[in-house]
Amino acid sequence: MMPQILREMDCAPQPSRAEGATNLVAMEAMACGPPVIVACDTGVKDLVDGSNCIALMHQGAVGHPADRGSAGWGENDVDEIVAALEALYQSSEMRRRVGAAAAKFMRQRTWARHAQQLGRLVPGA
Repeated sequence: MMPQILREMDCAPQPSRAEGATNLVAMEAMACGPPVIVACDTGVKDLVDGSNCIALMHQGAVGHPADRGSAGWGENDVDEIVAALEALYQSSEMRRRVGAAAAKFMRQRTWARHAQQLGRLVPGA
């Protein structure tokens, strides 16, 4: 039922400050067509491609203990998140356009293409 539920959403906020790999929840939402709000941060930058999402660009420093790695992480700006939500709320055209661009972008992200790209990066693969 998830694809149907995701298609009925007006937007899918995914402003996590760090992802170990790519953000699979954001990818699933993008594939179904609602506009997605993502923090342009670790594990998500590969999903940001022009106008296929609302990318949160203002990232503040993350406070953390010295023994924990958080390189590339950023603390989201709440005002930027609110502005993104407000922009999407005000414009059904923007919601449609961003959601359609996201779905088109995700149709190209197949496992076969990913394996092919990885094979070019890994020597001897």
